[in-house]
Amino acid sequence: MSNGNDLKHVLNERQVKRLTQWTPTRQRMLQRLWSGGGTRSLAIRMFCLECVGEDVPAITGCTADTCPLWNFRPFQPKPKKG
Repeated sequence: MSNGNDLKHVLNERQVKRLTQWTPTRQRMLQRLWSGGGTRSLAIRMFCLECVGEDVPAITGCTADTCPLWNFRPFQPKPKKG
């Protein structure tokens, strides 16, 4: 996998600007997704973080139940076993 500096050569100007607004860990996640890697789960996580301004508790309490990804939101408590 390319390091962040190599990848910035293939990103457009808006992506490079947006990348600087995330924490280093989340920058790596975005880089992986933008380069065609990553998983659906990671893509959903990053979409939700983008939607709520990187506020994890807001994802947990999200009320946008008309969002197609709402049932797949990350950071939900695990259901208790029986």
